[in-house]
Amino acid sequence: MISHCPVCAGTDHAQIFSAVSPVFFLVPVDKEIAAEDFHALDVRGCRRCGHMFNGAFDDDLAARLYGDVPLTNVPVHPSMHKRFQDLMNWLPRETIDDRVVIEIGGGSGHLARLLAKFAAHVDVYEPCANLTGDMLPEPNIKIIPRTFPNEEGRRDADLVVCRNVLEHVADPIAMMRDIRATLCDDGFAYLEVPDVRYIIEHAAVPDIHLQHVQYFSRSNFIALARTAGMDAMKVLDIKDGHDFGVLFKASQPVITDDFSMEFPEVVTLDRNLKSKTSRSRNEVARIEGKTALYGATPHGQVYFNSLAGSGEFTCVFDDSPMNAGYAFYDPRRKVPVRPALKDDLLTHDAIIITAYLHDTAIASRLRGLGFSGAIYSTRPAPTDDGVVQI
Repeated sequence: MISHCPVCAGTDHAQIFSAVSPVFFLVPVDKEIAAEDFHALDVRGCRRCGHMFNGAFDDDLAARLYGDVPLTNVPVHPSMHKRFQDLMNWLPRETIDDRVVIEIGGGSGHLARLLAKFAAHVDVYEPCANLTGDMLPEPNIKIIPRTFPNEEGRRDADLVVCRNVLEHVADPIAMMRDIRATLCDDGFAYLEVPDVRYIIEHAAVPDIHLQHVQYFSRSNFIALARTAGMDAMKVLDIKDGHDFGVLFKASQPVITDDFSMEFPEVVTLDRNLKSKTSRSRNEVARIEGKTALYGATPHGQVYFNSLAGSGEFTCVFDDSPMNAGYAFYDPRRKVPVRPALKDDLLTHDAIIITAYLHDTAIASRLRGLGFSGAIYSTRPAPTDDGVVQI
């Protein structure tokens, strides 16, 4: 359990969101669902600095979340590959070329392979057992199948890349210090996390899930890194403000209490989240005809669980073959994942896109295949592309 704010160490918190949450974003379709497949989610907002965190998180849960589970963020569309290439173009080449690079949380390994084209060596820390050596055949890539750090095999790095990891740990300042400790004195770190602004502005229920322990604002994230000995050089806006990345340069730690309440409305966010959840349940209940979900992602699992049994779904379509044989689940039911094949898609009357960060690309594909039914998206922020928000 987390009793003190991980950013400012404050103890005065407001409850923002609570739920009985699935531990896994997917389970084998034939698995018997049991009580241990769920865990308490208790997201709190610090009344001192505004940081949001899951107070019910414990370290024992982490081993279950990131072991023998399907890989996440596997690129299945050109836009996902473009995001990796855009990051490579944004990072200064002198931080990569002929450098020793450590990537923390390598996921599917696609970014590591791009880095390896220019770096002298890339160490990839990834605890998911489904990332294997044959997926990263480059001779200058080494997979370290565990969480960072690894004291026994410590390597000094010129660049550390840590994307979408710090929001998953109970003590982010400790991890930032570990990152700084592995950097050369003139080294760099690129750290990327979701932006709490997106959740607050759009009451983004799908973005509040068990895998995320921390919900950072930009100013407090940069201030926290400064205390670990990393100075911000430039900030990258990602996915229309959903995430942000910061390039840091190694420096000396600065003791600071320079944390701010960037979003005072965080302490009343619970009302907006409850309203959004209630509205989604009612809208889904009104959908007629044969309906499927699209996108076997953590966002989709959270959305499915938040429906509390509302709606009926034949399946969860997905573009990754790794997810076949798995299912979304909640305390009431399971919905199997199936390949997104044309003949199957066209038998449906409505599709709800739960991989909402890719909803425009998925909607375009559906129409290109001849799907004429209703297309909805769980994207919390309104769009002007004709996809109906739900």
